[in-house]
Amino acid sequence: MAIDTNGFLAYLNSGNTENDFSVFLNSLADDENYQKITRNQNTIIVNERVYIQFNERLENKYFNLSNITFNKEVTFKGNFEGLQFVFDNTHFKQLNIFDCKIDSIVFNGETHNRGEFNISNCEIKTTIVDSNIQGNISFMKCKFDDFNMLNADKNIDCAAKFIFNFCEVKGIANFMNFKFRDKVSFKMSNFRDNIYFNNSHFYDFADFHECEFEKTACFYGATFDNPPNFSQAIFKENLNFVNVKCDFEFENLKERIKQEKEQDSKKTLDKFANDFRDSFRLIKNALIKDNNLLDASNFHKYELYCKEIELDSKNPKIFSKDFIDKWQLFFYRITSNHHTDLLKSFHSLLVVIGIFAFLNIATIIGFNCYCLQNISLSPYTLIAHHNAIIKHLLNCNYISLLGINFALAVVFILLFCFSLCSKIRKIIISLSYFLVLLLLISLPQYIIPTISIFTDKRPLLDPLSIIGGIYTLLFAIMFFSLIKTARKNSIIPH
Repeated sequence: MAIDTNGFLAYLNSGNTENDFSVFLNSLADDENYQKITRNQNTIIVNERVYIQFNERLENKYFNLSNITFNKEVTFKGNFEGLQFVFDNTHFKQLNIFDCKIDSIVFNGETHNRGEFNISNCEIKTTIVDSNIQGNISFMKCKFDDFNMLNADKNIDCAAKFIFNFCEVKGIANFMNFKFRDKVSFKMSNFRDNIYFNNSHFYDFADFHECEFEKTACFYGATFDNPPNFSQAIFKENLNFVNVKCDFEFENLKERIKQEKEQDSKKTLDKFANDFRDSFRLIKNALIKDNNLLDASNFHKYELYCKEIELDSKNPKIFSKDFIDKWQLFFYRITSNHHTDLLKSFHSLLVVIGIFAFLNIATIIGFNCYCLQNISLSPYTLIAHHNAIIKHLLNCNYISLLGINFALAVVFILLFCFSLCSKIRKIIISLSYFLVLLLLISLPQYIIPTISIFTDKRPLLDPLSIIGGIYTLLFAIMFFSLIKTARKNSIIPH
């Protein structure tokens, strides 16, 4: 048995003038012979299925569902005008509104749905969200005159998924101060007037792909805890992304793209990465248009993250263009976060100097030990007689000196490569602070390349000159990167 259209019509035809659906349910709750509907204090509890299909005799009806708990599926369906729905402390397992023409939907008071709340293929004049929503809510293929236009200051907490797909809003859409705790989707919706997400917080994934914004799309002060997807979105006038908080790491983005791939097996991972890259490019270009180069640099960084993920998923051949581009992106991500992290860029320069200091100290100690065993020179005069030691090695063991130089070059490069590994990078940075300080105290002229390394008259295959040559190249790269990072707007193409 179900509460259906015929039962409601019978109630109306029996002389009752009230057209409010809740009054009808109250009359059933008062009927001692009707056991499926009960009352608990001020709440009506409905324990059977509800199916109401509108016709001309149910047009212009007011469906106040306040203080009602529906324990089974509820469905309203029809294509007549003048319907009004009010949800105030309404609880339900599943509620469907299909193919209706609705004057207003009002969320006023907590709305708790334990399953699904589906509104599909409806024409809705006014929607007002004046309360928190505790369960999933889905608007699919709906047309709105406006959405929540009159409610601008209320903080709204959406505790579960919020779906707004394939919809059209003719007037203003207002999602200011919303807290979206779960996934949000506005994909392929059309907003013909301004839409506002000012100071809203997206805790999970937000999908805006293929949306069309005909006027202003304002996200001023919004927060995205996960990377949003604006791929193939169209912004015909203005996109306001000023003061948006969107701070996530490379691994977060990579995991998000993999999750998207798992949900759609038709597209390859590199296609998803490219979609996200297109999304960040749109936002970056909008910020450049507003001359907000500082925020644009962050979205350029995310764009490069996506490009690296895209190239990595293609498994490029060694020394191909894609292979070189992938490792170049990896290098600049680790050393300077694509020229957006000044501290990381400084640490990368510090590591190069620290490795150079370590190898210098190791070379001097090694020569010291060799001197004590093979050359009659005092350790105190060792540095002064450095050239004499090299000439002695050249005369006595040319092959050994070649081996020393090769080993030092390999060690320098390996230590620098290890410094790019996130697991041990912090340890190497900490040691570099100490080693650079030691170098400043003992041999400060060696900090700047070419000073005293290439100007001294040194013998052939001097290990300090070999180390200095590699050091000079890496120092130049890291120093240039540091300068570029300090000038954040230099990474944005004009």
